[in-house]
Amino acid sequence: MRILQLGYYPIQPAVTGGQRRVAKLGSLLTSLDAEVLTAAIAPHRPDVSPADIVLSKSLNDWVFRVPYDFEMRVRHAVESDEFLSRQVKTMLRRFRPDLVWLEHPFLWPLIKRLKGHPNVAYSAHNIEWAMKRDYLKQQKICDPYCVNQIKLVEDDLASRAAFIVCCSEGDRANLKHLNPNILVVPNGADRPQVADPAKARGALAQYSKRLFEVPTFTYVSAAHAPNWFGLLDLVIEPLRNNPPRRDFVILLVGGICSIYREWEATNGPVKDLEIVAVPEATEDEKNLALLECHAVLLPITTGGGTNIKTAEALLSGKRIIGTAAAFRGFEAFMALPRVSLAGTGPEFSQQMIRVAAPAAGGNPCAAGSGAGDVAELSWDAILRSAREPVAALLSDLGRK
Repeated sequence: MRILQLGYYPIQPAVTGGQRRVAKLGSLLTSLDAEVLTAAIAPHRPDVSPADIVLSKSLNDWVFRVPYDFEMRVRHAVESDEFLSRQVKTMLRRFRPDLVWLEHPFLWPLIKRLKGHPNVAYSAHNIEWAMKRDYLKQQKICDPYCVNQIKLVEDDLASRAAFIVCCSEGDRANLKHLNPNILVVPNGADRPQVADPAKARGALAQYSKRLFEVPTFTYVSAAHAPNWFGLLDLVIEPLRNNPPRRDFVILLVGGICSIYREWEATNGPVKDLEIVAVPEATEDEKNLALLECHAVLLPITTGGGTNIKTAEALLSGKRIIGTAAAFRGFEAFMALPRVSLAGTGPEFSQQMIRVAAPAAGGNPCAAGSGAGDVAELSWDAILRSAREPVAALLSDLGRK
């Protein structure tokens, strides 16, 4: 079976949570003897691959004139451009997929029009229209048309798909009225490991000599606005308004640093608090930041689906301070002794101060300890469990 796994952003290299999920699902399909072409119809970005169809710079500028609606505008840009439309048609004609595996719903109208009602699987990362509604509300933007258009596209794809693969039981409950043929493949992570600790430690030390020498709290995130809202509301603003008496460092890793820097440029640095931003960490540097910190922060308040960063934090074996929302899909692990739930800024500050105070029992777990109880969250375990049910779905499709 030939499967076109198609996304609206580049997949390789797999850095962000969404990219990692797409890459793991692609590897699962390949392991089932499918011929898989993983490609994207993507914005103009430096990480595109040769298989991707990329917007021109001028079309890219048009797409991002309404940044919060860029996902849908990518499709409109291709539809308005004869050259790009031909590229998509050529890809479909040359590869001749038996199944189009759509990561996210946004490109569905384009594929339906060019391919003519193909066999399609909906690989759902979130309930996209609901996440967009919540995002716009958080930003105080009123655009019901944007939300409604996503809902129409997502509902149409979900109802027409041969099957749906989603991240959680919650998402299954939201989609089952559209399509009963739904498989939950949870998000997972690879257990954090560091191949060259000395090199990674030296690289991070260039950002701050105090990292891990004083209580250090790590937050790993892509430049995903919903993840920033929680960090700002639950961690940065409360500590800015009520500086901690204890000395500690907040270590930001990944694309979230760019959003923080923009905020800092407008609001100024947070006094009496060291926030270290490492925007382009290697895998070793990111993993060291997780394994040597005193606690991992998960201040997630909005968004959809489930968070790969939660699985990664659980597999690290470290103390975790997070919201209940961060544990969507991971509710079974909320009662672990090393998990502290916090829903408000004062609660986050209180838990961080407790971790930073050894006399109050705040000593961090040893790196990697206590992780055996969450082994089922590894990608290896998840894909092993998903192999048979996904094979059955593909087999049923092949018989139709």
